[in-house]
Amino acid sequence: MIAEETKKSVLCTDSPSESCLMAVIFSALSGTPSEKNCYADIEAVFEYLINERKVPTEHIILFGRSLGSGPSCYLAAKCSEEGKPLAGLILMSPFTSVYRLVMPDFMGVTLLGDAFPNIDRIREIKVPIFIAHGEADEVVPVGHAHALRQALQQRKVEFFSHPQMAHNDIDEKVENEMIGSMNDFLDYYVLARRYG
Repeated sequence: MIAEETKKSVLCTDSPSESCLMAVIFSALSGTPSEKNCYADIEAVFEYLINERKVPTEHIILFGRSLGSGPSCYLAAKCSEEGKPLAGLILMSPFTSVYRLVMPDFMGVTLLGDAFPNIDRIREIKVPIFIAHGEADEVVPVGHAHALRQALQQRKVEFFSHPQMAHNDIDEKVENEMIGSMNDFLDYYVLARRYG
């Protein structure tokens, strides 16, 4: 869907723990599903792209959906820290962290042992970001996307939300609106930056 609708090349794999489409994301490379292995997997795919396929890092857009938002934020933050420019980051139905999914964020800090602390990592990411989240999402409430957006403070982030969009259920009209917004993001922030 993403490659067809955006007319971009996409490398897709599935997460080892759920059927979750992600471009330039992780697969069952390391065997047992774990946070550590998810990070190793996305790094392996990333290294394959830049070393074997010779794709410049500034041409890579990370896409993470739901669980995939964790490894995508991890790699985007790591690349920013190491001075490896990426083209962008797209997050769909992202969460702030695993613990925050099951209990309120009443302390405002990431607890020891929390997995995929996206809320902490997103502040370190230095690339254009697009976030899409359904207001009818009962798996990952839309408040997680708003918190990630707010964590970016004054930085520009493109945000798409719709009342009829759930976690795994998007009707065709809403999907077309989201893809249109994603294409606008890609054209303006990614292509214009590369060729502008």
